[in-house]
Amino acid sequence: MLPEVDHEDVERLKRELGILETTAEILVRRGYKNPQEAWEFINPTSNVINDPFLMKDMEKAVEVLLEARKKREPVLIYGDYDVDGITGTALLKEFLEKNGWNVLCYIPHRVDEGYGVQPDVVKLFAFDGVRYIVTVDCGITAHDAVQIAKRHGIKMVITDHHEIKGEIPPAEAVINPKRSDDPYPFKELAGVGVAYKLVQALSSRLGNKLRDDLLDLVALGTVADMVPLLNENRYFVKKGLETLSKTKRPGLRRLIRKLGLNGTITAQDVSYKIAPKINAAGRMGSAEEAFNLIVTTNYAEAEKLVRRLFNLNYLRRETESKIFKEAIEKIELEGLDKDPIIAVVDDNWHVGVIGIVAAKLAGRYSKPVVVISLKNGLGRGSARSANGANIMDIFLKFSDHFYELGGHSMAVGFTIDPDKIERIQVFGEKNQGVRMTVRKDDKVFEITGYGFKKIVDTISQIHPNFLKLDAVVGLRPLSGSFQFQMVDLRF
Repeated sequence: MLPEVDHEDVERLKRELGILETTAEILVRRGYKNPQEAWEFINPTSNVINDPFLMKDMEKAVEVLLEARKKREPVLIYGDYDVDGITGTALLKEFLEKNGWNVLCYIPHRVDEGYGVQPDVVKLFAFDGVRYIVTVDCGITAHDAVQIAKRHGIKMVITDHHEIKGEIPPAEAVINPKRSDDPYPFKELAGVGVAYKLVQALSSRLGNKLRDDLLDLVALGTVADMVPLLNENRYFVKKGLETLSKTKRPGLRRLIRKLGLNGTITAQDVSYKIAPKINAAGRMGSAEEAFNLIVTTNYAEAEKLVRRLFNLNYLRRETESKIFKEAIEKIELEGLDKDPIIAVVDDNWHVGVIGIVAAKLAGRYSKPVVVISLKNGLGRGSARSANGANIMDIFLKFSDHFYELGGHSMAVGFTIDPDKIERIQVFGEKNQGVRMTVRKDDKVFEITGYGFKKIVDTISQIHPNFLKLDAVVGLRPLSGSFQFQMVDLRF
């Protein structure tokens, strides 16, 4: 049975907000007992937006970029290859170019270069005369790249949102709300959200009014990265989805039309339809194709790029399905499903899809999963969490085992010496109960257009009232919100 709730709280929300009783009960169970707070959650306004200058190093970042503008020096934007990084890079490029900056952009190749700011790439741009670099959705572990930048007289501004291990790189400015010394009140921004805060700060310093036409990109990246849809994220996504539904960007318009989406775009549309197509470029080819789709102003080019992304997404699905089946065979043949953390390894798996496979396996087995591909003497892996476990906390406990490590509570990426993989599996078996941080909230269920979806850290048993679609529609946007992880509900 469901734990009892204070029915006076439920009735008060129902009466004062004019909402369904079940909607009111969901809100109360999630801690929204005050009618004003509940109303602000359902209808977020710009009042939740925090001053960007509250972020540590924001003032320094603005000064560095204004210096580049004054000197008419090019600024290189170094973004990540997923939707979050691509949208953040596109957003920053658009703003800077419109306001007098000379901009270059670079999106690394997932397979050939891997995650993060590569020192060799920094060196190449240094030889080309670049003296200013700003990162988007990456860079918090880029110690070597920053040292090379300094050696060549490059000023680097890092914007990132991933968890921090050890010291931060000695860049001119490091903007990351997860810094232990950062007073910024909201810590769960996506990479594109952090980039947008930089844009807000620059716009304020220039004396410009920032329009909402960039929020379509903020919404795309925020939903795709599955950060909690609370506070600023909730406002960005709700407003951004409205903007996305009527976007004037040729690439996104063509993609939305090709997907057959009409009316208001929902977070589920982004999660299950739009984001996979954009991500397919980085997974199976070059993320630059997806980036070009977003920034192009040419409809003919947009049409061509949409067809290309659909072809890459088909290839991605085929590759992913094959690896998923092979991983299940390995897990069940070797009895790995009995481990508290499942780790499965192969030397022929495409690194572009192992993150998706890890997520699907975590949903299937309801426990954290690590998928590793071994090639050329290097292990490249992705880990995905389940049941609210903070998997980044686990990996940070033995971060010295990895060449590279990055991510957040629900997803981790890394590179590793293949000889150390067995030791990590043993570590997980012996210490999983101690190392994992698992929330102890009740369990809730959400209904989407794709059938019943179980949100793992909410309302312990299904109650018929919670299977009413009208009860949850009013709580949209629903995607990674309430800090939920969603897996298929099986009967």
